[in-house]
Amino acid sequence: LTAFGSYGRASSGSFLRTVAGSTLVDEAADLRLMFDTSLSNNLTLQLHYDLASSGGDTFAAGSALPLDSGFSSSPNDDTRLFHLSHGLGRGPRYLVYDRMDRLAVRWKAGWGAVTVGRTAVTWGNGLIFNVQDLFNPFDPHDIIRDYKTGDDLVLVETSTSGTDWQFLAVPRRDPSTGQLSATHSSLAAHFRFSHDGVEWTGFAGVHYDNPVAGLGRVATVGGAVVRSDVLLSRRDDGGLILSALANIDYSWTWFGKNCYGLVEAHYNSLGHTDPWQALQDPDLVERLARGEIFTLGPAYLAGTLQVEFHPLLNGAITSIVDLSGPSASLQPRLIWDVRQDLQLILGAQLSLGARGTE
Repeated sequence: LTAFGSYGRASSGSFLRTVAGSTLVDEAADLRLMFDTSLSNNLTLQLHYDLASSGGDTFAAGSALPLDSGFSSSPNDDTRLFHLSHGLGRGPRYLVYDRMDRLAVRWKAGWGAVTVGRTAVTWGNGLIFNVQDLFNPFDPHDIIRDYKTGDDLVLVETSTSGTDWQFLAVPRRDPSTGQLSATHSSLAAHFRFSHDGVEWTGFAGVHYDNPVAGLGRVATVGGAVVRSDVLLSRRDDGGLILSALANIDYSWTWFGKNCYGLVEAHYNSLGHTDPWQALQDPDLVERLARGEIFTLGPAYLAGTLQVEFHPLLNGAITSIVDLSGPSASLQPRLIWDVRQDLQLILGAQLSLGARGTE
């Protein structure tokens, strides 16, 4: 069970203030019931039921934003194979819905495994951004990433000669007709192997009728882990889209306290230096609407620093800087494990930048 509440102030330079006012009070709650069990020695069932509500000032302003920002929407099954989401109530300032977020069976054999149904698949090595995660990636600003939204899919996993393979099919419907559509579906093959202490990953496939291919690398340098990802895709006019990231993270002890830090750089050739021009780019808007990317600019630099003040109390701050603006967001927070089954997070979201920036 997760309960969330926030109080915000929008400055005079914020577009949000023009549609929501200067004071922003919002709340949300989410109840997830999880049932994972073995049906036989080789067959397992995963079932997650999700009941959620959200509302407030930012929610009420969501319909006035230039595109669906997620403030006033919920995961829906308009394009998924199975309709397992239901709206239970909606008003100008609130939304209540429930859904089956996981409903899948997994069959294991000596050669690998097959998963059929609604579940989650994550590809890529990003820690804040993730250019290779095409299936419901987390927003870079999300600090709670416990449960990723599930998709209806078929996943086949196997290993050959030290290489792990995944073959994935995600059938989708055309939201305008409700019919299964090849041009809205995804089909891909993914590999992973290690050589000389370096892990290589990659995939190739077709996603929303566009070819996509990616390559990733993970290695250690001293005590740090260095990761990088590249994704190639195509614009509707046939032009090439390049997305890439690189990050490094490291853990150390400072004055007897456990510390952790990461730095990540992200580039997307779809981005624009002017946010309003970005919202006129149909290729970018299409991917924003699908929830694949969350940024308008071409280049970003992000970082996180976390300090364990006590085994039950951690402090952290995350920053994301739009290098083309420049604009930035800061997310300081405290994470307190009050009990074994109760966690409290207190934090802030600070948006900084000149007028006309993201």
